[in-house]
Amino acid sequence: MMSIVSFRNLGSSIDHFSVYWRGVSFLDIVCRSLIEQVNLEAVRQALGAVRSVRSLVGKVFRTLAEGVRASHESEERERDQAFKGSLASALSQLHSKLRELESSAQNLGGASLGLGATSFLCQVDPTLDRTSLYVDMVKAHRWLDRVHEYTHHMASILQQNNLKRSNNQVFCNKRRQRLPVPRGHNVPQPPVDQFLSTMQRGLTDMSIDIVRPCGQNAVLKVTLGRTLKAIIVLRGLLIEWVLIKGYTEELYTADDQLDLWTPSRFAVFQKVTEHASAAMLHFHVPSMHEVAVKSFLHWLHSYITLFSDVCRRCNRHLQNHFPPTWHCVRTCEAYHETCRP
Repeated sequence: MMSIVSFRNLGSSIDHFSVYWRGVSFLDIVCRSLIEQVNLEAVRQALGAVRSVRSLVGKVFRTLAEGVRASHESEERERDQAFKGSLASALSQLHSKLRELESSAQNLGGASLGLGATSFLCQVDPTLDRTSLYVDMVKAHRWLDRVHEYTHHMASILQQNNLKRSNNQVFCNKRRQRLPVPRGHNVPQPPVDQFLSTMQRGLTDMSIDIVRPCGQNAVLKVTLGRTLKAIIVLRGLLIEWVLIKGYTEELYTADDQLDLWTPSRFAVFQKVTEHASAAMLHFHVPSMHEVAVKSFLHWLHSYITLFSDVCRRCNRHLQNHFPPTWHCVRTCEAYHETCRP
């Protein structure tokens, strides 16, 4: 009988302690520990210094905003001196208050805040209705479970399909016709030399010299009558670079190296270089490189009458001090830059 009564008394005391603990939050305990560690007098002095500094700063700006106001010359000098004196006194007071604020801030010191086990803050936080962390975590876990479920079903469906690109292959008995692999960039030297010699026989007033400064790939030095010179860089039978220069310009540098990058010093041939680069891209055929080179050389041969042709549209030789530098890629007819169709 005595043991039952003692257990009842113990249970009631535990209930009273739990009610007391519920009334005291974790933040109250932390704030009390901080108050014990920080000197309240130093905090009060620091806050007073901050208020003084703010008022003095406002006073300085008000003094500067009002400035010197005078109606006569005699009053202007006096007020100027008074303005300077008031501004200097306000600045000196502000300087002294700033020093006082620094000293009071040093007296505060740094109180170490030990929160202990911070992982249980969500359990003792009295504002759980404002914090949606737990709800967001539950939603994220549910979403992740759904993603795992959907990916599992998707993997099973893809395994049944056996990596087929489309379902139409079941009804197709014939294989798809494969396109030929372009091999124009990997052509041996003898076929290239034979093709270029054949081209040179058919193009009069055009000399083609083949050099190979970089190994197997050929570089063509083309001389078109007494009009222009051209450098054409080939990789196999693929045209990679075109440079047009004047007939009197040198194609080699001072150390006898072929100059592939320096543009012409004449604006006319710079324009022709731009048009030749565009024509090189126009005539490019991935599966028939011989046709591309042949068409480009025939188009370039039409520039032999660069300075004697007239524009097909305006029937003039010059326009803005330029001859007709643009030639049609189909008919090789000459046009000015602004007259081309």
